Amino acid sequence: LGMLSQGGTGGGRFLSSSEAGALLCARAPVLFLGNGPRTQYADVDAVMTSLQAPLEKLSAELGEWVAVFGGDSYVESAPDLGAVMKRVQQLHGVPLLAVVGWEDVDAHVDLAYRYSS
Repeated sequence: LGMLSQGGTGGGRFLSSSEAGALLCARAPVLFLGNGPRTQYADVDAVMTSLQAPLEKLSAELGEWVAVFGGDSYVESAPDLGAVMKRVQQLHGVPLLAVVGWEDVDAHVDLAYRYSS
């Protein structure tokens, strides 16, 4: 898992099933769920403030972890889970793993797993 030894590769490298499995055995997966692009957050700063203590506790309890989400795109003008995930990555230094049914992810996403759809 050298691909994560320095904070991720960037650019959403797609993992095979065995690589994804190895990653999830090496780092605790923490799943983030959102509401999709139709429901945005009015105040991402408030969301991040509410997540601060739980994420610090996760880091203390789990050590190295990976933030897993559905690959929501980061759209600054319409912030949904994609915006929150980018901030989690920036503020907590964790790699992002997008689990998607399509071929592309945002450039800041570290790794991706594409399932058959």
